[in-house]
Amino acid sequence: MRLGLKRAAVVESLLGALGLAPAGRARLADAYHELETGQLDPAGVDASVWRALDGILTANVRELAAWRPPQLAAAPAYRARPQERRLESRAGIRQVREAAGDEIDRLFRSVS
Repeated sequence: MRLGLKRAAVVESLLGALGLAPAGRARLADAYHELETGQLDPAGVDASVWRALDGILTANVRELAAWRPPQLAAAPAYRARPQERRLESRAGIRQVREAAGDEIDRLFRSVS
């Protein structure tokens, strides 16, 4: 399905529909991106998010979120030497953010 909506427009609509403060826009955009790309478990997403997305996208988004593309066979192109592992991974950064716990985490990750 293609509605021609940009992710930023969906995030703005979600911000209003969920009654979130504008200061949470970047966190909301990250959480929505993770949901949209299958990085979040749909079961952990609050019902209010699904209702808001149903209205914004005019589709059954729970059904769309449950779809997964087939696994691709891939192998790493190189292996980092131990001294090169100093950079934080996206997952590591996400864990630090989640440790703070806020409304967006509660809505998208079943964190209370």
